[in-house]
Amino acid sequence: MKKSILLIIIALFTSICTATEKKYDRRTATVEAFEKNKEAVVNIASKQQMLVRDSFWSEVPFGVRKVEIPSLGSGFIIDPRGYIITNCHVIDEADDITIIMADGVSKYSARKIALNRETDLAVLKIDAEKPLPTVTLGYSNDIMVGETVLAIGNPFGYNHTLTDGIVSAIHSNIANENGQTTDMIQISAPINPGNSGGPLLNINGELIGVNTKIRKSAEAIGFAIPIDTLREELPAMLNVEKLRQVDFGLKVQDKCEYSPETQNTIVKGLIVKEVRLGSLAEQAGFKTGDLITSYNNKPADCSINFYFDLLEAEYGNNWNIEFVSDNSSKSRQIAMEIRKRPQPDAELLADKLFGVKIKPLTERMMNQYGIYGEVGQPVIVSLEKKSPADIAGLEPGDIITAIDGEQISSIAEFANKLELMPYDTVTKVVIKRTHKRTWNYIISNYEATIKTKSLSDSNNTKPLEL
Repeated sequence: MKKSILLIIIALFTSICTATEKKYDRRTATVEAFEKNKEAVVNIASKQQMLVRDSFWSEVPFGVRKVEIPSLGSGFIIDPRGYIITNCHVIDEADDITIIMADGVSKYSARKIALNRETDLAVLKIDAEKPLPTVTLGYSNDIMVGETVLAIGNPFGYNHTLTDGIVSAIHSNIANENGQTTDMIQISAPINPGNSGGPLLNINGELIGVNTKIRKSAEAIGFAIPIDTLREELPAMLNVEKLRQVDFGLKVQDKCEYSPETQNTIVKGLIVKEVRLGSLAEQAGFKTGDLITSYNNKPADCSINFYFDLLEAEYGNNWNIEFVSDNSSKSRQIAMEIRKRPQPDAELLADKLFGVKIKPLTERMMNQYGIYGEVGQPVIVSLEKKSPADIAGLEPGDIITAIDGEQISSIAEFANKLELMPYDTVTKVVIKRTHKRTWNYIISNYEATIKTKSLSDSNNTKPLEL
């Protein structure tokens, strides 16, 4: 009897110990999604230089000095060659941009490739010694309200912070800095200062949005730009004809199909969306609706990769493109040379279209006339009376920073934008104006609607008093 009781006690003790030793799998889908993308998320530290007029008690009375304004944000690597996506407002006015990698040690200086204020998107480039890890691209056309989402970023400078929540709403309209509304994903995942530009992921670790905004007067309300908006905007932002003066003339977009087997959206080639008249693409025989199946022995499975490859292509090399015409099932192959166009004359185009004379901004102009901006930006030095620019309210000393939502940071970019602009058309121009006050400077941004000149417009110059 005693032996039986002892065996029962031993059995109970063994079962209790076994129960306490049971462990649950801590590697959840959230952990896997984070680890899948964490190395591709970066911290963006930028500095903006501003002109400040010293007061009468300063060591240099009434002098003008520069001060640096630091800013923090997030971004993610979208191409292994060092292309990074972030928000435009994170680096818009930055003079110096530093990318801090996931290890917290590796740092790179970044340069601006393309910016779009209307969509609040920007592309940066760093030069790394080796291919970099990238995020996994997804789609936002099948987002469900209530599904789990994850945000990775650097809120308040805390590197690689992960927050989670749900999709609270889709197609939300909010006001941005330009007073416009944008189709956004509304999320409950905490978004704080420093998160801007970081990735929004679904539970599978796929990029579905770019974190961008918070509602300061409320809790647990954040917003992200849908990844499909990024897919739509990148072709225009990465236009090699503007960025590299390449005569190409071809715009493409993904041909997407939903696969019931994998329950994923897959790309079945690239559809030719637009062919510019007189371009190399038109001469080669491309037409709207053609389907590109491969290029340079690579499958045509991502329009984003297509444009990044174009940016990296060397002048003089051929691009071998295989495609199927819209009205035929037979495949064709064409070799297109990456050919550089002559640089257009910015001053001539500005005069013909807007009735203004422009020059690249210099340090001498900034110091002598109190014009705040970045060296090389196009600044108006004179304009014609009753010209389109004069009628729109532009003034000598104004810096042109954007045209039709596209960032302008140099005379060359300004010329490339004007080169394809027709006469007698309406365009929106953003200018930066410096207002000199007794003790300081006030910098203002204005948007002007300008109707370009017709061929019969006269020329009557009103000079800038410099």
